[in-house]
Amino acid sequence: MSIPNLEVKELNIKSNSKEFCFLDANDQSQLTHYIYSLSDPFTDEICYIGKTKFPHKRFNQHWDLNSHSNLYFYKWIYDLQDILNQKPIMHVFLSVYGLDSFEKVFDIERKTILLFWSKGHPLLNKVNLIKERRNRILSSTFYGRVLDDIKNREAE
Repeated sequence: MSIPNLEVKELNIKSNSKEFCFLDANDQSQLTHYIYSLSDPFTDEICYIGKTKFPHKRFNQHWDLNSHSNLYFYKWIYDLQDILNQKPIMHVFLSVYGLDSFEKVFDIERKTILLFWSKGHPLLNKVNLIKERRNRILSSTFYGRVLDDIKNREAE
């Protein structure tokens, strides 16, 4: 899977705190928050950008099909989990630590979503589900597979 190089300057993030830093995602500081992506294991397309303090816990939370209000994300997880017995690939690619990391991580996640969307990724984040943007999702390789798999299962 190829994750594009993420330049901090591309996110245009500013902080007043000297304690606010970017490190690689191996830092386990108590003040650390992570930005991650979920990719389709068959097409390598990046389908979701998220934030968390606990990557392993958050990765497992994505499998609770009852917790999804986003129909596109739900169908993708249902296809992977119930039909194909697979899981997306989680890639933690940015960690943010410091005294103001909690407040800043929301802005960083939003800017990261917009950056990845602008680079052509068919993200399933709710922020991208406005009508004009759905076409990218519906025409993506992974989502075509999802719809075919669900249709085939229903025909059985």
